[in-house]
Amino acid sequence: MSKGKKTELFDYQPSNPRDPKMPTLTVDFDEQQVEKETESWNPESNFESSTKKEVESKKPEVIGSNNKAKQGAKSIIDRLKAIKDEAEGKPKEKEGPSELVMPDPNSENRLYAGYRPSASSASPVKRDAQTLIKNSHKQAREKLKPQEIEKIVKFFKHKVVKINRTEVVLKNNKYGFEIYNNNVDGRWWVAATCHEELWNPRKQNYISFWSGNTFIGYGQATLKETLEKAEELMNYGRTGNIIWKDFAVDWNEKGNRFIASNTARKFTWKEYQKIVKWYDENKIWILVKQQGVVDYEDLMNETKAKKARGEKINPMTSVQAKLLDPPRKAQFLFGYPVKDPKYKGEDYANPENKLYEIGFAYAE
Repeated sequence: MSKGKKTELFDYQPSNPRDPKMPTLTVDFDEQQVEKETESWNPESNFESSTKKEVESKKPEVIGSNNKAKQGAKSIIDRLKAIKDEAEGKPKEKEGPSELVMPDPNSENRLYAGYRPSASSASPVKRDAQTLIKNSHKQAREKLKPQEIEKIVKFFKHKVVKINRTEVVLKNNKYGFEIYNNNVDGRWWVAATCHEELWNPRKQNYISFWSGNTFIGYGQATLKETLEKAEELMNYGRTGNIIWKDFAVDWNEKGNRFIASNTARKFTWKEYQKIVKWYDENKIWILVKQQGVVDYEDLMNETKAKKARGEKINPMTSVQAKLLDPPRKAQFLFGYPVKDPKYKGEDYANPENKLYEIGFAYAE
């Protein structure tokens, strides 16, 4: 910018200096009026007069002749003295900043930071290259020792259905369980399993029991804790509290019918083997009938027999047929082993040394 333009900018004058919208930068004071105001206002005198008036206005009127007022004031003074003496007798609190309480790293009640101490891995997981290459050639499950297998078998006895070098499989009722030692984290695991319909002890086909996006299984540091956890899963929770609709008490091979009742029947190994073979061959045609209950099929068979003999048929038979239920489809049936009171040996893994029950559930 040139010097001429700068001088024009600073020497600017408005076209109308008396414009009412234009602000004024100077204030015209009346000097005489200001002097009067300063002389009339004295802060010390005003403060003294105001405080005296306030104190005098708040001062209580005490009448010497009023004995009740004196007694009330004395009681208040005594009460204040008692409160002061009580406060002085109490120990003084420690002065200073409050102490910071850190969480206990060994506590079992851990909401964060992974496993609790009791469920942590028995051996530390190593991430170096040599250990990873060495573990990659190993199996995911470690080989069980004979003492460990014997301990598991003696604990569950007739519920043991399969013994392998890496796991022991159990069959409780609707669900089964497998116990193994994981090679990755060094913990003992018990996992729930689902077996086929109808369960065949000679063919151990099963998968892990998945609920949503996770399977039902727990890892423990010791074998003893794992056995206790497996027993808990057999008696409580989703895998333990099983509601049965009814139980199979007999079967009809010619008519392809199961006979069901409220009380379970214990089948021998030979009987159960025949039922499994018959079910595998005719599972599409097999239906379930209730023991001692007349259903639609029984009524139709009775009507056909009367027609064949030339007997008269009741006209209310058609109405009665509409009120009766037909035999239901044989589904959600689960076989499981039970203890044989006659067997006194210890070869529990042999299916010939047990009795068997068949139950019908409401769902898978």
